[in-house]
Amino acid sequence: MYILLDENRVREIIPDIDPVFPGVPIGDRYPAKFLARLLHVSDDTQVEQNWVYDAETGTFSEPPQPEQPEPGTEPEYLSTDELDAAYQEGVDSIG
Repeated sequence: MYILLDENRVREIIPDIDPVFPGVPIGDRYPAKFLARLLHVSDDTQVEQNWVYDAETGTFSEPPQPEQPEPGTEPEYLSTDELDAAYQEGVDSIG
C-alpha cells in the first residue's frame, strides 16, 4: 500500500489494488509526480489515517492525545461585563 504524508502525518492510505478499479495498476490510476510523493509500505503495516510517521524507525504510531484537564477543575470563564470592559479598553486604545 502507499501512504501520503503531510508533515509526517498520514493523510491518505492508498491500496496497491483498488476494488473500485480492479486490474488497474496504481501507476495507471495516479500520475507519476503524485506517486513520487508517496511512501510504499507492506500491506500488513499497522497504520491509520492521522497517525504519525517516524522516518528514523520507519514506523507509524497513534497521534499524541491532547492533555486533559484534571477531573473536577472548571475552565475560567469571564463574565459579560468583563468581556465588555476588555473590548472597550481595546477600542479606547485605538481611538
